[in-house]
Amino acid sequence: MRRGVIALAAAGLPLAALGQGPSGQRFLVREGALLCVSPYSLPVAARAAQDSRWLAENGCLRATGGVTVRRLPKTTTTASGLIWNVQLADPDQAGLVLWGYARDFRLESGEPLAQDY
Repeated sequence: MRRGVIALAAAGLPLAALGQGPSGQRFLVREGALLCVSPYSLPVAARAAQDSRWLAENGCLRATGGVTVRRLPKTTTTASGLIWNVQLADPDQAGLVLWGYARDFRLESGEPLAQDY
């Protein structure tokens, strides 16, 4: 799984496939958002965000805009905010599952999500 995350970070390309959430809506990841294989890596990753080597070694990456995800039912909360469990919707990544801050996801139109999502 870690190789998939590293490959995503190295490629730096937006993923074009479709992801659908609980209401059938598409969710896009905000440009520069942090995504990690563990929700517990996110608070530390935010402090180390400029170090791409640290991010890759710890299963994290900075997303390019337009990455499409499908929201999974799991969530967790840290002092930094609500964290969603998401699955990349790109067939080349075989549904890689990552975690990201809810505030970093947008509707397909680019609008921020309502706070009650």
